[in-house]
Amino acid sequence: MSGVVLAIMSTILGGGMVSIPWATFNVGLIPTIGIAVFASAQVVISCVLFLRAREVCPDSPQSLFEMAFLILGRSAIFIISAGLFIQSFGLIIIFFNVFGATASTVYKGASGITIGEESMFAEPTVWIVGLAVLLFPSILMKELAELKIVSLSLFAAALIFVVINISTVFIQGTYKEPGEVQYFMPQEFGSKDFIQSIVVMFTACNFQVNLFPIHSHQIDKSVEATVKYISFSMLLVQSLYFSLAIACIFMFGSAIQESVLINIGEPF
Repeated sequence: MSGVVLAIMSTILGGGMVSIPWATFNVGLIPTIGIAVFASAQVVISCVLFLRAREVCPDSPQSLFEMAFLILGRSAIFIISAGLFIQSFGLIIIFFNVFGATASTVYKGASGITIGEESMFAEPTVWIVGLAVLLFPSILMKELAELKIVSLSLFAAALIFVVINISTVFIQGTYKEPGEVQYFMPQEFGSKDFIQSIVVMFTACNFQVNLFPIHSHQIDKSVEATVKYISFSMLLVQSLYFSLAIACIFMFGSAIQESVLINIGEPF
C-alpha cells in the first residue's frame, strides 16, 4: 500500500504547493477546509468513474488512450495526447522554475551572497540544468517499483519544506500586521484573487491523468482498494498543504505573495 500511496502523492505534489499559502490567505482558513474536502471528494469520485467506465469497456483497456479509442475512436488518442502535451509541458516549466528559484535562494542565504555579487550557483539556471540531468534516468523507468525512490525523494522534500517553515514560525515569531487582518474568512469574496485561489486549490489536487499507470501496478486492483489508496493519499496531501499554509500565513501575513518563494529569505 505504501508504494501506491507514495506514487499517487508524487503525482499530486508539485509546483502548485508554493501557491497554496497565498490561496489559503485569500479564501480564509475555514472555507479552505471545506474546499479541500470537496476537491478531494471530486478526485476520488472522478477516479471511480474512470475505473467503472473501464470495467464496461471490452478487452479491459490498460490506459486512458485505450479506453478513449474503444469509446470514441482513433481521433480521441490524438486529442488526449495534445491535451497532455500542453498540460505536461507547462507543468514541467513551472516545476523546474520553482526548484531553480528555491535552490538559488537557499544558496544565497546559506553563502551570505549580497546584491551585486556574482556566483554561478546563485543562478536558477544552474540548478535547473542539474535537476534535469539527475532526473534523466527516471525517464527510462517503466515500473512503479523503479520510481519508488523518486516518489520517496519528492515526499521527503515536501515534508522538509513544511517542517522548516513551521519551525521558522516558532523561532522567529509571527508577522506583525500593520492593521487588522482576518485569516479565518475570505479577504474579499468574489474578487479576482479569490477565484484564482480556488482554481489553485483544485489544480493542486488533481492527478487523474496518472490513474491508470498507477492502478495497473497495484496488487489489489479492485475499485474499493483504489478508493482507499486515493483517499489516504489525499488526506496526507491536504494535511501537508494546510500545515504549510498556516505556517506561511503566520510568517508573512498579508504580505504573502502568489509564490511563497518570493517571501522566503526576506525579513518579516
